[in-house]
Amino acid sequence: MDANELLGRYRLGERNFRGADLSEVNLIAAELPGINLSEANLVLANLTRANLSEANLNGANLIGVDLIGVNLSRASLTWVRAIGANFTGANLSATNSIEAVFTGATFDGANLHRLCALGADFVGASLVGVNLQEANILGANFAGADLHMAKLAESNFQDAYWKSAKLPPDLMLKLRQHQRHRIHSADTSAETA
Repeated sequence: MDANELLGRYRLGERNFRGADLSEVNLIAAELPGINLSEANLVLANLTRANLSEANLNGANLIGVDLIGVNLSRASLTWVRAIGANFTGANLSATNSIEAVFTGATFDGANLHRLCALGADFVGASLVGVNLQEANILGANFAGADLHMAKLAESNFQDAYWKSAKLPPDLMLKLRQHQRHRIHSADTSAETA
Protein backbone atom coordinates (compact mmCIF):
# COMPACT_ATOMS: atom_id res chain seq x y z
CA MET A 1 0.00 0.00 0.00
CA ASP A 2 1.35 3.47 -0.82
CA ALA A 3 0.85 6.74 1.07
CA ASN A 4 -1.89 8.05 -1.26
CA GLU A 5 -4.02 4.93 -0.85
CA LEU A 6 -3.63 4.94 2.94
CA LEU A 7 -4.44 8.65 3.26
CA GLY A 8 -7.42 8.36 0.90
CA ARG A 9 -8.93 5.44 2.77
CA TYR A 10 -8.31 7.19 6.10
CA ARG A 11 -10.09 10.34 4.81
CA LEU A 12 -13.08 8.15 3.93
CA GLY A 13 -13.28 6.98 7.54
CA GLU A 14 -11.32 3.74 7.48
CA ARG A 15 -9.08 3.30 10.54
CA ASN A 16 -8.12 -0.39 10.50
CA PHE A 17 -4.90 -1.00 8.57
CA ARG A 18 -3.78 -3.97 10.66
CA GLY A 19 -0.92 -5.88 9.04
CA ALA A 20 -0.56 -3.41 6.15
CA ASP A 21 2.73 -3.34 4.26
CA LEU A 22 3.81 0.29 4.45
CA SER A 23 7.55 -0.23 4.18
CA GLU A 24 9.41 2.86 2.94
CA VAL A 25 6.15 4.86 2.76
CA ASN A 26 6.43 8.65 3.07
CA LEU A 27 3.87 10.00 5.56
CA ILE A 28 5.58 13.24 6.56
CA ALA A 29 3.20 15.44 8.62
CA ALA A 30 0.29 13.04 7.97
CA GLU A 31 -2.76 13.47 10.24
CA LEU A 32 -3.68 9.92 11.32
CA PRO A 33 -4.94 10.07 14.93
CA GLY A 34 -6.54 6.86 16.18
CA ILE A 35 -5.31 4.74 13.25
CA ASN A 36 -4.82 0.99 13.74
CA LEU A 37 -1.42 -0.02 12.36
CA SER A 38 -1.01 -3.06 14.59
CA GLU A 39 1.35 -5.65 13.10
CA ALA A 40 1.98 -3.32 10.13
CA ASN A 41 5.32 -3.34 8.34
CA LEU A 42 6.68 0.22 8.40
CA VAL A 43 10.36 -0.60 7.87
CA LEU A 44 12.28 2.50 6.74
CA ALA A 45 9.09 4.60 6.52
CA ASN A 46 9.23 8.36 7.07
CA LEU A 47 6.69 9.55 9.64
CA THR A 48 8.41 12.82 10.52
CA ARG A 49 6.00 15.21 12.29
CA ALA A 50 3.04 12.84 11.71
CA ASN A 51 0.12 12.88 14.15
CA LEU A 52 -0.40 9.32 15.38
CA SER A 53 -1.94 10.22 18.73
CA GLU A 54 -4.00 7.39 20.21
CA ALA A 55 -2.86 5.09 17.39
CA ASN A 56 -2.53 1.32 17.78
CA LEU A 57 0.89 0.13 16.61
CA ASN A 58 1.01 -3.06 18.71
CA GLY A 59 3.42 -5.54 17.18
CA ALA A 60 4.33 -3.19 14.30
CA ASN A 61 7.74 -3.37 12.64
CA LEU A 62 9.29 0.11 12.92
CA ILE A 63 12.90 -0.84 12.19
CA GLY A 64 14.80 2.18 10.89
CA VAL A 65 11.69 4.38 10.80
CA ASP A 66 12.10 8.16 10.90
CA LEU A 67 9.74 9.47 13.60
CA ILE A 68 11.31 12.88 14.25
CA GLY A 69 8.80 15.15 15.98
CA VAL A 70 5.98 12.59 15.64
CA ASN A 71 2.99 12.79 17.98
CA LEU A 72 2.44 9.35 19.53
CA SER A 73 0.77 10.60 22.70
CA ARG A 74 -1.56 8.03 24.27
CA ALA A 75 -0.65 5.54 21.53
CA SER A 76 -0.08 1.81 22.06
CA LEU A 77 3.30 0.42 20.98
CA THR A 78 3.25 -2.88 22.87
CA TRP A 79 5.64 -5.46 21.35
CA VAL A 80 6.72 -2.99 18.66
CA ARG A 81 10.14 -3.53 17.03
CA ALA A 82 11.74 -0.11 16.56
CA ILE A 83 15.41 -1.05 16.26
CA GLY A 84 17.42 1.98 15.11
CA ALA A 85 14.30 4.16 14.80
CA ASN A 86 14.65 7.92 15.22
CA PHE A 87 12.21 9.44 17.75
CA THR A 88 14.15 12.72 18.17
CA GLY A 89 11.85 15.38 19.62
CA ALA A 90 8.84 13.03 19.48
CA ASN A 91 5.88 13.13 21.87
CA LEU A 92 5.33 9.70 23.44
CA SER A 93 3.59 10.98 26.56
CA ALA A 94 1.27 8.45 28.20
CA THR A 95 2.24 5.89 25.55
CA ASN A 96 2.04 2.16 26.31
CA SER A 97 5.22 0.44 25.11
CA ILE A 98 5.24 -2.80 27.09
CA GLU A 99 8.01 -5.18 25.97
CA ALA A 100 8.84 -2.93 23.01
CA VAL A 101 12.28 -3.25 21.40
CA PHE A 102 14.00 0.13 20.99
CA THR A 103 17.56 -1.20 20.60
CA GLY A 104 19.81 1.54 19.20
CA ALA A 105 16.90 3.96 18.80
CA THR A 106 17.30 7.72 19.23
CA PHE A 107 14.93 9.59 21.57
CA ASP A 108 16.99 12.76 22.12
CA GLY A 109 14.79 15.58 23.42
CA ALA A 110 11.65 13.40 23.31
CA ASN A 111 8.72 13.69 25.71
CA LEU A 112 8.25 10.31 27.42
CA HIS A 113 6.27 11.69 30.35
CA ARG A 114 4.11 8.95 31.92
CA LEU A 115 5.45 6.38 29.42
CA CYS A 116 4.63 2.78 30.38
CA ALA A 117 7.44 0.60 29.06
CA LEU A 118 7.46 -2.46 31.32
CA GLY A 119 10.21 -4.84 30.23
CA ALA A 120 11.11 -2.69 27.22
CA ASP A 121 14.54 -2.93 25.57
CA PHE A 122 16.45 0.36 25.30
CA VAL A 123 19.87 -1.29 24.81
CA GLY A 124 22.28 1.21 23.25
CA ALA A 125 19.52 3.80 22.81
CA SER A 126 20.18 7.53 23.00
CA LEU A 127 17.82 9.24 25.46
CA VAL A 128 19.71 12.51 25.90
CA GLY A 129 17.58 15.20 27.50
CA VAL A 130 14.36 13.16 27.47
CA ASN A 131 11.47 13.79 29.83
CA LEU A 132 10.86 10.46 31.58
CA GLN A 133 9.04 11.95 34.54
CA GLU A 134 6.36 9.73 36.09
CA ALA A 135 7.31 6.92 33.69
CA ASN A 136 6.81 3.26 34.58
CA ILE A 137 9.84 1.42 33.24
CA LEU A 138 9.83 -1.53 35.58
CA GLY A 139 12.25 -4.21 34.37
CA ALA A 140 13.40 -2.22 31.32
CA ASN A 141 16.89 -2.82 29.92
CA PHE A 142 19.01 0.34 29.52
CA ALA A 143 22.37 -1.42 29.01
CA GLY A 144 24.68 0.91 27.10
CA ALA A 145 21.99 3.60 26.81
CA ASP A 146 22.82 7.32 27.10
CA LEU A 147 20.50 9.12 29.52
CA HIS A 148 22.52 12.19 30.38
CA MET A 149 20.38 15.29 31.03
CA ALA A 150 17.26 13.07 31.30
CA LYS A 151 14.46 14.17 33.65
CA LEU A 152 13.34 11.21 35.74
CA ALA A 153 11.39 12.57 38.72
CA GLU A 154 8.70 10.26 40.10
CA SER A 155 9.60 7.42 37.69
CA ASN A 156 9.48 3.72 38.58
CA PHE A 157 12.74 2.05 37.53
CA GLN A 158 12.39 -1.01 39.76
CA ASP A 159 14.36 -3.96 38.38
CA ALA A 160 15.70 -1.87 35.49
CA TYR A 161 19.09 -2.92 34.10
CA TRP A 162 21.75 -0.21 33.65
CA LYS A 163 25.03 -1.97 32.71
CA SER A 164 27.36 0.45 30.90
CA ALA A 165 24.59 3.07 30.70
CA LYS A 166 25.66 6.73 30.66
CA LEU A 167 23.91 8.30 33.63
CA PRO A 168 24.24 11.71 35.27
CA PRO A 169 25.67 11.48 38.80
CA ASP A 170 22.41 12.63 40.42
CA LEU A 171 20.48 9.80 38.74
CA MET A 172 23.14 7.29 39.75
CA LEU A 173 22.78 8.42 43.35
CA LYS A 174 18.99 7.99 43.20
CA LEU A 175 19.34 4.52 41.71
CA ARG A 176 21.83 3.45 44.36
CA GLN A 177 19.30 4.43 47.03
CA HIS A 178 16.97 1.71 45.77
CA GLN A 179 17.96 -1.91 46.12
CA ARG A 180 16.25 -3.37 43.06
CA HIS A 181 18.20 -1.54 40.35
CA ARG A 182 20.96 -3.28 38.48
CA ILE A 183 23.50 -0.57 37.75
CA HIS A 184 26.69 -2.57 37.28
CA SER A 185 29.41 -0.58 35.51
CA ALA A 186 27.20 2.42 34.76
CA ASP A 187 29.06 5.46 33.44
CA THR A 188 28.45 8.59 35.51
CA SER A 189 30.78 10.85 33.56
CA ALA A 190 27.91 12.56 31.72
CA GLU A 191 27.31 16.10 32.93
CA THR A 192 24.04 17.08 34.54
CA ALA A 193 21.94 19.91 33.18
